[in-house]
Amino acid sequence: MSKVVVFNFEPGSFEEGFPVTLRIEENKQLLTEIKGKIPPTGSIKIFKLYETWQKAYKNLSYGNTNRIKKGTTKTGNTKDSLPDCGEAAKEFRNNFRSWLKSDSGDGSFLRLRERLIGTLGNSKEEEIRVLIQTDNQELKKLPWLEWDIFQDQYPEAEIALASTNFSYVKLPEISKKEKVNILTILGDDSGIDISEDLKAIKSLPDANIVILEKPEPREVIHQLLKSNWDILFFSGHSSSEQNYATGKINLRENVSIEIRELKQVLFKAINNGLQIAIFNSCDGLGLANILASLNMPQMIVMRENVQDIIAQVFLKYFLENYGKGNSFYQSVWKARNILKNIELYPIEIAPNHRIIIPGATWLPVIYQNPAVSSPPTWQELLEGRKDDATKNLELYRKKLINNLQKLQSLKVETKELEHSFKNVACQLSYVTKIPNFDMTIDPAQFFNMSGDALFIVSEFTSLTSSEFIHYSNRCFEFAKKQKSEGTWYQQIMRLRIPYTICFSIALVPKISSATQEYITRTNPGSYNSAIYEEGVDLFSYFVPVVYVAEENKIYFFNEPSWIEFFNGEAAWKCIRVVIEKYLTP
Repeated sequence: MSKVVVFNFEPGSFEEGFPVTLRIEENKQLLTEIKGKIPPTGSIKIFKLYETWQKAYKNLSYGNTNRIKKGTTKTGNTKDSLPDCGEAAKEFRNNFRSWLKSDSGDGSFLRLRERLIGTLGNSKEEEIRVLIQTDNQELKKLPWLEWDIFQDQYPEAEIALASTNFSYVKLPEISKKEKVNILTILGDDSGIDISEDLKAIKSLPDANIVILEKPEPREVIHQLLKSNWDILFFSGHSSSEQNYATGKINLRENVSIEIRELKQVLFKAINNGLQIAIFNSCDGLGLANILASLNMPQMIVMRENVQDIIAQVFLKYFLENYGKGNSFYQSVWKARNILKNIELYPIEIAPNHRIIIPGATWLPVIYQNPAVSSPPTWQELLEGRKDDATKNLELYRKKLINNLQKLQSLKVETKELEHSFKNVACQLSYVTKIPNFDMTIDPAQFFNMSGDALFIVSEFTSLTSSEFIHYSNRCFEFAKKQKSEGTWYQQIMRLRIPYTICFSIALVPKISSATQEYITRTNPGSYNSAIYEEGVDLFSYFVPVVYVAEENKIYFFNEPSWIEFFNGEAAWKCIRVVIEKYLTP
């Protein structure tokens, strides 16, 4: 189980503040939503402080171990630059945290902070994924992992960037395969060592790795179109261009390609199943922005120019954890945690050559499509891709059946029911009977809401209102034939009503708004209801429920009109408690 925290930024500025909406979800269910405003920075020039660190970081020089764009960065003396870089990182960190603790004037940001902490609660054992959703390039540059809430209270939260403009990409259904398909592009390696990157890639289990070494652009295009790739990997020199509107990768000496030139082939690759792109190279936000416009599910890029040792260490530990079955976000978090050693302690990269890099953990960044509920694990890449609706349906079906099996359920012969479904486009999934099912919510009520409950679960590829009615009728007819020994008179003498309760549960990927409205507003017990073909049975209750996988939500009669309060609403109050307890996702 994981929680997703989304900060959706509206246009603003450091001088006037940024309106922001906080949304927290768990299993695609909205837990809270609140609007606020991140306060102006005032005298604290946050982005200027970041640029001061950025300049000091770029001045660090470690011989020939820099994975820096060629000819664009001047390096200084490491001995002189290191204190400057460390002090700049410390000053930015302290002021950044102070800014995010300050008040926006109207108190809205402090309320937002309180809501964030209150909703997350004691979630330290859960995975927390945080999305900074903005199109402001300066906000994207900032290392949001330094926010005191995530450093002090939720240190295992992993933070990603996301665009405000995105669409869901339905990945093709691919059956279980023997290997994960990885296209590896090894570009221009002048002055850097990318052999460690290749070694890390080759260490992955069950991987089909195609390597393009210093390729021509046409070779890259050909391979992207040739196969269905799971992962695209690039190592070498790269840079952002035009204020991060785009970027380019250096394929070989004096040969580069702008990522925009690959838009069409990348778009096809994504629609053919490409799920992860990793650019273990410099200054990758421009690359990420272009791929985000193509609705790439998830990426890893470097926020700034990156030292060779940082790129090597991060990739090694990310792939090691990801290949072992850790989630995508957990794997990034664990690899980033290793980089803390490079921030705090000298690390030996050659005999008598030790380095320390303040701000090393700020460099790797996840770029996430918000429409993707969660990135695939390594095992999920092997077992075949399932879209979110398919995964939701499988999880819900499993949870539902587990809930019902705990209720001392009895097996039911279903041949007659299956025969009655011959004109219904559905597949019967599960049927069970629970004798003496108690739905009483008020001990003081005269009659006990208790009877024999039948739960019928079926799966549909689609569902209209008329199909819903037809299916529900067949279930109800079958349920009434399953009643236990006894008579309605005996039931009344025991102060028990109803005689039979039928829960007909339809599982479907999606439904129209008209069908949704019909289900939620039509009382199955109404004399005018089209659901009842044979009229109302006062000793039988009928509860149609529809689970919609794309929304991970159930629909049932839950919006009674004022007149419906005189038509079985007392019973429906009890029924809704049962639905909430046993049938909710």
